[in-house]
Amino acid sequence: MKKSRDKLIDSAIELFGSKGYEATSVHEICKNAGVSKGAFYHYFETKQRIFIVVLENWLEFIKEGVAAAIAAGGTVPDILRRMAIETAPKIEETRAAFPILEEFWRQGNLGTEIGSSIDDPYLYYRDTFKKLLEQGVEEGSFPKSLDLKVYSRLLRTATLGYIISAWISPEQDDWSELLIKGIEIVIQSMEEQK
Repeated sequence: MKKSRDKLIDSAIELFGSKGYEATSVHEICKNAGVSKGAFYHYFETKQRIFIVVLENWLEFIKEGVAAAIAAGGTVPDILRRMAIETAPKIEETRAAFPILEEFWRQGNLGTEIGSSIDDPYLYYRDTFKKLLEQGVEEGSFPKSLDLKVYSRLLRTATLGYIISAWISPEQDDWSELLIKGIEIVIQSMEEQK
């Protein structure tokens, strides 16, 4: 049996995804979940807080693939390839979260507290890719002249771009395969600079 907190999160995902953040009330989230408002406020101070928790849960799910790829070890090019392979299926598994992700971006652009929650994953991936590329230079996989700033941002942007494209046009292409191939092209570009 699901706990009240999980029921509330599931309800919030459903309602934020179908109605949007502004049009969804705490009352509706509770009613849809079959949970009292008292329980809601026991777990979440505000509607904004549950919205942020939904984003954090989704991003954590994606991070698990990244962490697994890093933990497996190997050369940095191998780690980056594994990251793409681990992350690609998660694109399909989280397709339902895409309308909510769009809502997060919209809310973030309105200057709400949600904006800082959106910045955190960007910084996480920028820093993760930069550290990996530094490690790749140290191990000799990439040249010392590699522009770490450019390539770390390119990797992050490519990954997010595939995720957004998969959400916008899910039936047009095999986005998982394209993500893997796209990251391979970036890796080859870095290796060829040696």
